[in-house]
Amino acid sequence: MTTLTLLAAVLLLLLTVSHAVTVAAFWCYLGRGVRRAESPWRPPVAVVLPLRGRDPFLAATLAGLFDQDYPDYTVHVIVDSDQDPVWEDLRPWLAKTLPSRLCVQLLEHPGESCSLKAGSVVQVVERLAPRFEVLAFLDADVTPHATWLRELVAPLGDGTVAAVTGQRWYAVTSAEWGTLTRFVWNVGAVAQIWLNGIVWAGSLALRRQTIDEIGLVEAWRRAFSDDGVATRELRRCRRRVCLVPQLLMLNREGISLAGFFRWLQRQLLSTRHSGPVWYIVAGHAVNLVATHVLAASAIVAALAAHDRAASLALAALWGLYWVSSLIAVVAIDRRVCRILGSQGRDVPRPAPGTALRLLPGIVLAHVLSPLAVALIRFRRRVSWRGIEYEILDAERTRRLGYAPFCGPPAASTTRSVL
Repeated sequence: MTTLTLLAAVLLLLLTVSHAVTVAAFWCYLGRGVRRAESPWRPPVAVVLPLRGRDPFLAATLAGLFDQDYPDYTVHVIVDSDQDPVWEDLRPWLAKTLPSRLCVQLLEHPGESCSLKAGSVVQVVERLAPRFEVLAFLDADVTPHATWLRELVAPLGDGTVAAVTGQRWYAVTSAEWGTLTRFVWNVGAVAQIWLNGIVWAGSLALRRQTIDEIGLVEAWRRAFSDDGVATRELRRCRRRVCLVPQLLMLNREGISLAGFFRWLQRQLLSTRHSGPVWYIVAGHAVNLVATHVLAASAIVAALAAHDRAASLALAALWGLYWVSSLIAVVAIDRRVCRILGSQGRDVPRPAPGTALRLLPGIVLAHVLSPLAVALIRFRRRVSWRGIEYEILDAERTRRLGYAPFCGPPAASTTRSVL
């Protein structure tokens, strides 16, 4: 057995074992997800919902928001233009909802040094009444279940917890490769988010005192990603982040493969500016590429040297990695479906033909993720819902122009808004 063969075998084995250990630990963590968080602490909460464009399931998002099992909360919606088609979804709620429960405002002075979403968050936070002790943040593609806010706020009753966050879970709603690959990629992503303490602004709660103490508003004024910057500042100030399994939020939107790859680059760009976490994510991508390229090279070299035993051993180890990856996806998906079922969610299940594409989807995710990491290493410009941004560095963002969101007058598709 040559040195190359031995090295490839060791790296493949290490990669397989490390993945298996991480998945097993995450699987055990998810096992706590059906336990409801209970706390007598019920402070007044401001729920912040920035909108741009009509997300396909926004009607369900708004309905879920106004059906929360929580005594004292107000929903603060902010839109960056009075021409945005999303007003069609908001007007019925404005007509029937009390001002004490719903506050809608326009983004008046969008700064050029941050994203529209970050600027929207800053405006809402700065105008909040002093009585709100906790801020909860929600994305428009999240449909909150009835106990979402109670479960999000409860861990903050422990004075050592500064932030509480959930994670997004993508359902396989179609057989198209983009939807399938995003589902597979996200299985690995949620494990990394949990392992590295990354916060997600799609379902996030912060004490107002914490926001003031760590200077988060000022950081958001220069931010592209509101959650990436929140992760960085919380980590810098050594504040404790609590990730709650019960706050896994179902997303039923579809996406094309090209759309997924653009979306993936934007997600990774956000992670790039979240502090040291980026080096872990990038290092993992480099390790994946190096290990698989080395394994393929070693198998070819063994075949060329007519070393059948070495080539078969390496192929078996390589196959073990892919099979273990498939088992990991299925195992975590089943446990997540149990959590979502406890929320009263009916999780779409893939058709048998779609399930057969799962392994190729895993391979696609392994190819596209490192490629996206490599591309954004040298990329400064990114498009987000029709707006171009230039990311100068971790603390400098520049918006390149502005136009109201241009979209259909009705939410006529179930595809993600990019």
